Amino acid sequence: MTPESKKQRARSKLRRMRMVRGLLQSDLARLSGVTQASISRMEKTGVKRADKAVALARALQCTVEEIY
Repeated sequence: MTPESKKQRARSKLRRMRMVRGLLQSDLARLSGVTQASISRMEKTGVKRADKAVALARALQCTVEEIY
């Protein structure tokens, strides 16, 4: 797997996790305390900040490792 394909996989992971749970970005924002704009950006570029990953993991009821 190339580094670029790993990045793409990580980027789409958050979106897949959100959609499997039937959540809109605005729903996840409300549950996690992370802004909808940040969620949108992270779905495209990946989650870079640990504090955001923790908040999203709690809201999605998964581990931080699953977010990355």
